[in-house]
Amino acid sequence: MAALEAHEYGTEQWISDFGSALAAKDSSKLSALFSEESYYRDNVAFTWDYRQAVGSQQIVELLLSVVDDIIPSNFRLSTEWPEPGLVGYEEPLLLEFFMDFDTAAGGGTAIVRGIPDTTSPYGFRAFKLFTRLETLRGFEPGEAYTGGRGFEAKHQKENWLQNREQRQSYADREPEVLIVGGGHSGMMAAARLGKLGVDALIVDKNERVGDNWRKRYHNLALHTPTHMAQLPYLRYPDHFPEYISKDKLANWFETYAESLDLNYWTSTEFLGATFDDEAGTWSATIRKADGTERVFHPKHMIMCTGGVGGFPKIPNLPGLDTFAGDAMHSSKFTRGEDYAGKNAIVVGVGTSAHDIALDLYTNGANVTMLQRNPVAIVSIDSA
Repeated sequence: MAALEAHEYGTEQWISDFGSALAAKDSSKLSALFSEESYYRDNVAFTWDYRQAVGSQQIVELLLSVVDDIIPSNFRLSTEWPEPGLVGYEEPLLLEFFMDFDTAAGGGTAIVRGIPDTTSPYGFRAFKLFTRLETLRGFEPGEAYTGGRGFEAKHQKENWLQNREQRQSYADREPEVLIVGGGHSGMMAAARLGKLGVDALIVDKNERVGDNWRKRYHNLALHTPTHMAQLPYLRYPDHFPEYISKDKLANWFETYAESLDLNYWTSTEFLGATFDDEAGTWSATIRKADGTERVFHPKHMIMCTGGVGGFPKIPNLPGLDTFAGDAMHSSKFTRGEDYAGKNAIVVGVGTSAHDIALDLYTNGANVTMLQRNPVAIVSIDSA
């Protein structure tokens, strides 16, 4: 039988029945919406966490365990995201659609991918479900500028700059939130918290804002288009290239932190923290550039120090300890011109590996790339 077109599937009826089955806490009706082999991942919307479940039974159990607290409602086909469509490269194609919904806390969006099933009244059963909380009720996103007259200096001794320096020093108060790491995630968190009136301080061990990009290898540029890497409230200028170079991005980070008055301590090392259950606060020790230490007592901490990529791993290969040439992790590589006319082996074929191999080749090195397993290549146009 020829594959059905997207509009021939009962997506809106599936959405309606999904909402009513949750409201009724009907496990059998909810289970019938999913294929036996199915996958669910939640990003805060239902579980206030990053949680996942595998198989229709686990998915139903997870959803019903939180429904009384979350109170999901008003499920509807999203008007902000693409219309239902068929996706994939092999038969059968998967049906993909987006739905919006409300919870007691705010508004969310879900992505559903369904696999064709002639025994289902909808023509498909959900194979993958992803839910994400988009807004918090009462704190919907808005513009950075909220009106008002700004800093008033008429009856104060200090001017704006003095007031700004005083607030950034934390000489007379504690931050409500301590953010460790001042890259993309750290600054976005600080900007959002500042918009909500929450006093947040970023600490970062680098000497300058943006050094987490500035200090990377010479020819690095973002591997995602500019529009996918926006920061809240202050968008990249329209003249920025589609793929921003590391130094341009680093300089923009400095501009962003200054423009949004983010409290940001550079050359500051986070030494560790313990939590006081009785007081409900952290004791977080930091060391400043001059060697002095300070203990903050924030109510919350956010770790924005990166994932597994922040911990370089080099295998202990036989002969490596006596190798006369350079052996390094990609995080330590700087520029290809240092290896002109030399032989080079790049282990791995990820984006950094290709960047480094191209830089070496362009500067006259003889480059070989090694990869243990087959390589998946994705067209940048389709991606």
